[in-house]
This record gives sequence, structure tokens and C-alpha cells, in this order.
Amino acid sequence: MEKRRESGIELLRIILICLVIALHYNHENIGGAFRFVEENSVNQAVLYFFESIGIFAVDCFVLISGYYMSASNERKTIKILGLLIQESVFQELAYLVMVCLSLESLTVGNIIKEAVPKQYFVVFYSAVFLLSPYLNKLLNALDEKAMKRFILLIFLIFPVWNTIVDLTGNIMGISTNGLGTVGAFGSQGGYTIVNFVFMYLVGAYIRRTEGQKSESRAKLLLVTVLTVLLITLWSLTEHKLRLTETIAWSYQDPLLIVLSACVFKLFKSFNFRSAVINELARAAFTCFLVHCSFLKFVNIEYFVNKQWYILILHIIGVSVSLYLISYILYKIYSLVLSPAVDKLSAVTSKIDRYFYSS
Repeated sequence: MEKRRESGIELLRIILICLVIALHYNHENIGGAFRFVEENSVNQAVLYFFESIGIFAVDCFVLISGYYMSASNERKTIKILGLLIQESVFQELAYLVMVCLSLESLTVGNIIKEAVPKQYFVVFYSAVFLLSPYLNKLLNALDEKAMKRFILLIFLIFPVWNTIVDLTGNIMGISTNGLGTVGAFGSQGGYTIVNFVFMYLVGAYIRRTEGQKSESRAKLLLVTVLTVLLITLWSLTEHKLRLTETIAWSYQDPLLIVLSACVFKLFKSFNFRSAVINELARAAFTCFLVHCSFLKFVNIEYFVNKQWYILILHIIGVSVSLYLISYILYKIYSLVLSPAVDKLSAVTSKIDRYFYSS
């Protein structure tokens, strides 16, 4: 029997993936809004706000996984295989569509390349998924006080320290290679397995301690708004100073971690059930895979320098529309290919028994 799905969190998943669409709407090499927008304009500030309000989405997705997966050590690797196959299928389809539109050339090399899953989120998520039962055993061996200290220590060693190192190098214009705790050549903006594991642990910690001290929705909302404003001001300041990187938008930014926890707790407090939301939320991963392929066709260059309210409506309209399109693609994929993928569970069950049997 399928576990009861909390509609507050399912709604959050939908919102998070729409925010990811907004991030890629802005991205210079995907949607291109940052590249097309007029410098020092109101619209540029609007884009920076959307970037700052959405940049926590990846961290929050992993936190959600940590919250729910920390409750059980049962794992089915068919789930990971299914994600990888779905990524491969949609990459290949997107490539073939581009070929049909004469925007790509058809070659055997490209066909093979597009069949290989290469989305960093899927790779990192898969690694955390496979490791998670052992992370759970580690956390379960700690009492609550020790777990709190453990999480705090990781927070200081990785997000806080590396943010300080990156900020120092960015402001002073010097190399800080060798000073970070993630890698010898920098923190990579938080695009690391270290950050994914940490966000998993944060989700697990929230689950362990929930109910002991319940923050009010007003407090959570206030912290959320203030944090977003701080990230926006921080990012705009870095831009005005013409710094080489935007540390405010690094996935390891401590403010993003606080924001992820607050938003998760806020939506977790909405205890309701909606069959429509729960059904729509199933398409979140498909939307993550396919939305970038559509962004080049939504005329961003035209809308990005229109009146600021038209730009906002375009960003929201594009995000919602692409999510609905993704839901249709998800349903088609589920009907056509999901049954075939599920048949592979007989093979993956042997892996499950070896690594995850008690």
C-alpha cells in the first residue's frame, strides 16, 4: 500500500520545481534572461529577486528526502534505475526533436551521448539514496544532543567555513584553493555530494526533533521573508561590486540552508489532503528533466525588458505552463515505459537484499 502523501509537502514540491524553472529562465546559457535584461533596470532587480527566492529549491528537495527517508532503512534500487532510465529517455527525445527542427545534426555519437544520464542532481541524489540507510544507522546511534552537535559541527566545517573562504577570495580577488574543506580547488558553489549529504542530515534532524518545539507559522514566514530579502540584497551587492562570483547563490550558503528548513516546516504545518495536488506532484521529476528544452521557445528575450509586471507574469506563466506540459509527458511515460522498468525490479532486488538486508 502506498504511504499517505502529505499534500502540504506535495504542494511544496510543485512550487519548488516551478522555482527551478524560474532559475533556468534566468540562466545565461539556458533561458538567457540575465544575458538579455537591461543593466541596472527594475527588471534586473526582479530577476535577482526570483533567483534569490528560488535558489534554495535544490537544497529543499534534498532536505525533504532526508526527512522521509530517515524514517526507514528499506530501499528499492529500482527507484534509482527508474530515474536514470527516465532521464535517458527524455534526453534522447529532446535531442531527436531538435534534430527534426534542424537545430541539431543527427550523428551516432550524439545519440549515444544523449542516452547517458548526466544530470548532476540525479547522480548526487542516487548516491545519497543508496547511502541513506547507513547514514540513518549512524544518526540512530547518536542521542539527540550528540546528533545536534554533529549537525552543528558539519554546518560550521562545511557551509559556514567554505562560505567565508569563498567570500574572502571573491572580495579580495585572490585564489583560495587549498583553504576549503570540500575540495582542493574550491567549494564548487555547493554543487557537491557534501552539500547533498548535509541537507539529508538536516531533514533527518528535523524529523527526529519535531514536536519538541513548534515554531509558529508567523515566525517561520517572517524568517523566510527576511532571509529572501537578505539573499537578494547580498546578490545585488555582489553584482554592483562586479565580483566574479555570486556567493549568495551558492547551494552551501548558510542562509539558503536556513531558508530551506523554514519553508519545509511552514508547508509541513499545513495538514490537508488533496488528490489533485498529490497527483500533479508526481510530475515534479519529469518537469525537472524536460523544462530546459522548452525554455528556448518561450520568447524570453522579448519579454525580459517589457514592463516589470509583464515580466513577472511571463515568468509565472511559463513556469506553470511548463509544469502542466510536463505532467502530460509524465502520464505518457508512465503508461508506455514505467511497466517495463518495473519488471527490472527482479534484478535490482538482489542488490537490495545484499546491501540493505538486516
